[in-house]
Amino acid sequence: MNSKVSIKYSQKTVETEAVSKLDTQTYGGHCRLDILTDYSVVFDYEGRYNKTRKVPDYNNLSRHGFTKKGSIQVEFFWKKWRFVPNYEYRAEEENEEGTKTKWVVTRSPSLRIRADITAKDFIIPIIKLPLKNRLLMDTLIKYERKSGIQDKKDNTDTYSLDVDCTYDTSENLKITLGVGGSFFRNRKEKKDNYWSISLLADLSIVF
Repeated sequence: MNSKVSIKYSQKTVETEAVSKLDTQTYGGHCRLDILTDYSVVFDYEGRYNKTRKVPDYNNLSRHGFTKKGSIQVEFFWKKWRFVPNYEYRAEEENEEGTKTKWVVTRSPSLRIRADITAKDFIIPIIKLPLKNRLLMDTLIKYERKSGIQDKKDNTDTYSLDVDCTYDTSENLKITLGVGGSFFRNRKEKKDNYWSISLLADLSIVF
């Protein structure tokens, strides 16, 4: 088993003469654990606090808030397939003159699937293509849920799916085709709901 750990901390003060003083503290950490040869686990965390004080003596706290975010990611392989499930959490808060003006929590689970294939035959419905070179496939499935104190803005769900395929037709030519779709839902305002679809086609020439 191999592991890697890093920790960071910083403090910054910005003073606007005769107006205000802004103090910002940032801290966090990163940890990666490699288990055997096919598994790894990654943890990330970061916190940021800020305080704004006004003149004349900078004892008057006019605004303060924080942002906290963390994630856990697991990576493992099965044959030519690579699976990367991930979960992210983010919380944001802002207060001004003693009143909470922002509070948003975002939760985002996702799954990325990648494949590196040298296929003899790649079958598309009705068509069978004799592919003999390298084929890269990348799929991302993601769900994002926001909850907050502003009903019409901060309470939403987003579902998305993206698929990209890159094929090396030769040493100097690559073709990429992709398709993606998402559905946005506002849990408080149904009129804001919408679908979106995206298409990608790219031809790369390498010299």
